[in-house]
Amino acid sequence: SPSESVSPGGTVKMSCTASGISISGYNVYWYQKKEGNPPRYLLYYYSDNNKHQGTGVPDRFSGSKDNSKNAAYLTIKGVLTEDEAYYYCAVW
Repeated sequence: SPSESVSPGGTVKMSCTASGISISGYNVYWYQKKEGNPPRYLLYYYSDNNKHQGTGVPDRFSGSKDNSKNAAYLTIKGVLTEDEAYYYCAVW
């Protein structure tokens, strides 16, 4: 699986691509998975006017899309060491 490295305080942008569908028409959900813990719902993103931040999830986590690339993104700003985890996207 792809990995991203970033220094604490930096910004990281992870991508989620889908084949066979147009991602523009779907919600994209992002989850954080740390070892020994269940997945944590972070947010979903459909558009700037239709998005949702999970309970207690700081706004340094944000979603976006690039419909021309059929891709969605999770950006983490002000990265903390505690953000080290697996991140999963789900599209539906």
